[in-house]
Amino acid sequence: MKVWQSLARWLVALGLLWGLATPAWGAATPVDRLAEQQFFNHVWQIVNRSYLDPDFNHQNWYKVRKKFNGRNLEGREDTYRAIEEMLASLDDPYTRFLPPERFATMTTSTAGSLTGVGLQIAVDPETETLVVISPIEGSPAEKAGLQPLDRITAIDALPPPV
Repeated sequence: MKVWQSLARWLVALGLLWGLATPAWGAATPVDRLAEQQFFNHVWQIVNRSYLDPDFNHQNWYKVRKKFNGRNLEGREDTYRAIEEMLASLDDPYTRFLPPERFATMTTSTAGSLTGVGLQIAVDPETETLVVISPIEGSPAEKAGLQPLDRITAIDALPPPV
């Protein structure tokens, strides 16, 4: 009986030590916090080197960094919030942070791509015909010799889909 009690105590002690040594599920480890702090500092450096105009609002950007260096960043969402707050302190309506998924959405919606023959066209209200405003440089329309003010009187129809 004593052996079992001793073994049970050891298992409980081992469990407690294991619980103290490993974080709870979802909790950040010191390594995770360090990685988040490094990520935050990297963003600060990018803004400092490439975008910050020290004369814009006369804010001491180094003090801003110091304010956030002591913050406990538990995960990427905490880091994103800290970056947003840091950038908001600039009080610049054109400076903002977009997390990767929002950046991808914005990039997709603002990225232009050309398809077709490469023409800028308008409709002549009197004749209701298409008028070439300009062929786009390097486009099939330019290569075909279309010029501004050319009138498009007919378009070859594609065969119907099968």
